Amino acid sequence: PPLEEMIKIFDLSQSDTLEDSKKISEKDVAEEEVSKKVEKEDKINISMNMLDEFMEMSGELTVIRSSIFKTVGSLDQKFRGDKDIENLSEYLSEMHKISSSIQKQITDLRKVSVKNILRPLKRITRDVCRDLGKKASLTTVGDELRVDAIIGKVLNGCLVHLVRNSIDHGIESPERREGLGKPAEGSIKIEFTETIEYIKVIIKDDGKGIDENIIKTKALEKGLYDEETLDRMDKSSILSLIFHAGFSTAEKVTDISGRGVGMDMVKRSIEDIKGKLNIDAQVDKGTIFELTLPIPKSVHIVDALLVSSLNHIFAVEQDDIVEVLSLDEKNQQKRIEKINSSNFLRYNEQIMPLIHLNETLRLHLYQDIKNQTETDELKDNSLDIIVLKTETGLIGLIVDRILDIGEIVVKKLGSFFKDQDFFSGSTLTGDGQVSLILNGQGLAKLAGCQHHQKLTQTEVATVKTFQDENRPMMLFKLFDHKIYSLPLENVFRLEEVDSEKIEITGERYIYSYRTQVMPLVFLDEILHLGHKSPKQLIDESLSAERKVLKTIVVKNQELFFGLVLEEIYDIGYQESELDKQNVDRKGLLGTIFIKKKLITVIDLENTLKSNSDLTIISTEASSRALPPFALAG
Repeated sequence: PPLEEMIKIFDLSQSDTLEDSKKISEKDVAEEEVSKKVEKEDKINISMNMLDEFMEMSGELTVIRSSIFKTVGSLDQKFRGDKDIENLSEYLSEMHKISSSIQKQITDLRKVSVKNILRPLKRITRDVCRDLGKKASLTTVGDELRVDAIIGKVLNGCLVHLVRNSIDHGIESPERREGLGKPAEGSIKIEFTETIEYIKVIIKDDGKGIDENIIKTKALEKGLYDEETLDRMDKSSILSLIFHAGFSTAEKVTDISGRGVGMDMVKRSIEDIKGKLNIDAQVDKGTIFELTLPIPKSVHIVDALLVSSLNHIFAVEQDDIVEVLSLDEKNQQKRIEKINSSNFLRYNEQIMPLIHLNETLRLHLYQDIKNQTETDELKDNSLDIIVLKTETGLIGLIVDRILDIGEIVVKKLGSFFKDQDFFSGSTLTGDGQVSLILNGQGLAKLAGCQHHQKLTQTEVATVKTFQDENRPMMLFKLFDHKIYSLPLENVFRLEEVDSEKIEITGERYIYSYRTQVMPLVFLDEILHLGHKSPKQLIDESLSAERKVLKTIVVKNQELFFGLVLEEIYDIGYQESELDKQNVDRKGLLGTIFIKKKLITVIDLENTLKSNSDLTIISTEASSRALPPFALAG
């Protein structure tokens, strides 16, 4: 056919094809809309409160199931081989499977995507870097995880604070980083891992880290701890001070951080869900925050130890237990110490506070004597002690009897217990009895020993020596004209040192005594009493008629030290136990009564130890050949 007719035929066929395609397309769209509508109708919104109620009911079901299992086990012992009981056991096993499946599905319903939690952090990183003139990149690992909504809510707030803190306090300026040999752009990495029981989140930056000395200085300025307590803290404890409310190392307050708010909220929100927050840092290397968050279960089931005290049954979570001890009379005498009217337990080369559950909770006030049974009375003199982990260290908890180990379902306490933190929850035992779950930290606080520091064996021996009365003490005056004391057994000799023979090495004054070089210890200077300097005292003695300084010579580790003082006062006898409450500075051990006067005791061992250069001087100088006049001492 002619070309024009062919074109007309082609146009008609093309239009038909387009029309058919259009019909097909409209049909697909219609089907897709119907599909979406059906899919939308299949989904409903469920409130978290309703899911929580399901969890509670699931917990009740677990408690009932456990009770039935124990009852069936008891019946099986009585009627062994009975077919009805065997069938009942099988039905219970099937019920257990269905119950576990329901709990798992409830758990899955509560989960949210980690990617949704992390989505705002990229923008926050970019905005904060722009405001501070810094460069930093944010990378994530393991963000394909799905976590419980409770964990998601906590992470949503915590990660924002931690990322902003890393940029503001951690990542240096590009110029500073290049000067340190680092890339101009800092890096922040967030890594998620999941175990059977925990979600671990690590936030790591390659910034300037945290200087422990700055933390200590800030803590002293704010009066959080005294210098002696800070010296006893390990690195982890010092770094954790940044989580105190109002604590900040920022030199100036900014819109980003520096007000001391945020970090304490991070720690509190993590601990509210029974999580842990650890920190590690190295100067100029970076900082690592590690969040350990327990995975909520549809029912909070934990392994616990059941104990009894005066007919009351309590539960202790096994995760808090270090060891369970049973001490006979002989071991009690060896391992239990009484220090300043408090009991302490020797455990693995340290001393921990020892508290009695009956006395701490005053259970005798609630004891019905008529219903008291012989089973709860101690039939021998053994002592059952549970060694518990707390935030401030270990404590020993004395109970009447150890009963059983098993799984318990943790239930929340009512409003009546909201201020009583020595209980962490309640549970129902197999026989249907309500039992309270003990909290070690709360018990330590209630007993008044939450601030007890870990005592070494040497420190215990030092304190114990001051428990006996009639102990001979050397009394002397320092240059503040006040009376101080030392145990007489620490005194080697009383000497008058020839001022003209005093020599100087570095910033220390030494004196040749017997066959050694003896450092002179000016207690007024070490104790910061604010009186005359060593140089002033020596100059005054040189200008006096008798060119001498009065000293008490003490011996420590075969080395002599001369304690310079104003005058020897007297020898007296201790009339009371050592009281450590009035100590206001390092170098003082406490106070005792002598001749009805309150006398301060010098902490000789720690005074010499804290001034370790004294020992170095004495050791190095004594190893040298001494001049002949040294032997004339």
